[in-house]
Amino acid sequence: MNGLRTACCGLRVGVLLLLVTSAACNTADNSATPWEIIHGSATLTGSKAVTPAARAEIVNYTGRSGKLTVADDSTVTGWRKIGVDSAAVTGTVTFIGDSAVMTLTGLTPGEYAVITRSDFPGTYALVSTAILTADITGDPATEQYRVYWQFER
Repeated sequence: MNGLRTACCGLRVGVLLLLVTSAACNTADNSATPWEIIHGSATLTGSKAVTPAARAEIVNYTGRSGKLTVADDSTVTGWRKIGVDSAAVTGTVTFIGDSAVMTLTGLTPGEYAVITRSDFPGTYALVSTAILTADITGDPATEQYRVYWQFER
């Protein structure tokens, strides 16, 4: 009887260990990939001008809206509204490894690095690859900046 009790106890421990190991593996496997994060429709929730290197906010643009849809074939469709100006947006997503670049018509500039994080599967950002120079703060000096757009699914 003791042998049977020991075998059952060992079986329970083995099953428990298998479940814990399986749960740990599933957690790692369930991390969202960049494609899973950007694929589908997302709404514009933030628009800023940021410093070129550190991406610190210079200006936060309120009142901008828009939506992008990334299709299965990596094409992008959508719209953006800045003030009263509304325009269609089209483009493509290109991947080099896990790094994505979104090229868009209807936005200036037109090329953006895509920023994703697997622990934020419903959020991604676009940061212009071009550095722009203009007076965006209202003082006489010009600033160098990148355009930043944040999207939520």
